Amino acid sequence: WEVPCTGTVPQDDTSKMSHRLGGMLRFTYRHHFSSISNSNITSDQGWGCMLRTGQMMLAQAFKLHYGGDPVTQRRSAGSASAAGVDQNIANWFCDKPESPYSVHNIAQLGDKKGKPVGNWFSPTLIALVLQELVEQNSIKHDNLRVYVADTATLYFEQIEAINPKDNFSPLLVLIPVMLGAPPLANPIYFGSLLQFFHLPGFLGIVGGKPNASLYFIGYH
Repeated sequence: WEVPCTGTVPQDDTSKMSHRLGGMLRFTYRHHFSSISNSNITSDQGWGCMLRTGQMMLAQAFKLHYGGDPVTQRRSAGSASAAGVDQNIANWFCDKPESPYSVHNIAQLGDKKGKPVGNWFSPTLIALVLQELVEQNSIKHDNLRVYVADTATLYFEQIEAINPKDNFSPLLVLIPVMLGAPPLANPIYFGSLLQFFHLPGFLGIVGGKPNASLYFIGYH
């Protein structure tokens, strides 16, 4: 959603914000779950922020895919059908190894890519890990695919290769990019970034700095 930067927020926009925030699945630090892989780690506190914001973004993609836009099209948040969809999606992210998008499976795949369990993920790494996990489980999600533009450039030839027009599948596009020198993004990009939030299929922005990841889903 988008609401004015000055003045009073219109009631309709306040309702949209409340609806969207209330309808989202929230994942945050947990402790006392079963240990991850061959480690003795039973909590992601202090290192799992990017894993959790990545989980939220992917969960939102599933909600959009199965339930429509959470503001304009989604079924009533209190309805039995909406609750069933949300519960099924939430189960995929439970903190246990058998859940396909659990912190266990994300951390273990990150370990295989050179990031030891218990270390912070970069935006590029979480994108690549989620891409592989979705690929492994795509048959469960109507063959949903993930494309990661890991050079910050979209190549339509590559997208068409994994998602040809005569065999279309739902596609989630992730574009990891650094917008200026840390710790803050260069303000020259702000106007363009805000325009993305007007796109119907835009899921938001995941990012921040080491040990402090945020999931941006709108602005006002």
